[in-house]
Amino acid sequence: MPLDWGINVRKLSTFSFIISVLFIFVGCNSAVKNSPEPIKITKEDEKVILEYLDTKTNDISSPRYGKMYSSFVVLGTDSDKIYIWMLKEEYLKKNGQVAMISGVSLPVALYVKAGKDIIEIEDHKYPKDGNRYAESIKKLFPENVTKEIFANNNQRVKQLEETIKNRVKEDKQ
Repeated sequence: MPLDWGINVRKLSTFSFIISVLFIFVGCNSAVKNSPEPIKITKEDEKVILEYLDTKTNDISSPRYGKMYSSFVVLGTDSDKIYIWMLKEEYLKKNGQVAMISGVSLPVALYVKAGKDIIEIEDHKYPKDGNRYAESIKKLFPENVTKEIFANNNQRVKQLEETIKNRVKEDKQ
């Protein structure tokens, strides 16, 4: 009887091991299939984002005397968020002259509706000022985006400034 019991324990252990491996593979496989896909940004989406930044982010920076122009770089996406670095500047055109009055440069999380052909931005959030900046960055952005936020900002901002200058030149107002 002890011999049969030993064989049954080995069979049971082997069976348990096989079942465990199957659960792991099935679980991993279904998690991959059910995981939400990151948003892929199209040229049309870029236009929507730009319009939103120009007109719907006055809580970040609002016009006083001139017109607001924005530019951005996508830092990453999730299934329902787009993480960007935004530059928003106010320009005043007067007597044929153009002058930049004020501006802001910072990361922004855009909250979008899922399941549309073109994105629809519902809301946005941005980091707090001062000593709460780093902590709020960690709360608003995933780790891979946080690393990107702190990398090479000077070069990024220069590119965004050029984009805004071109937009101002092209604007007929």
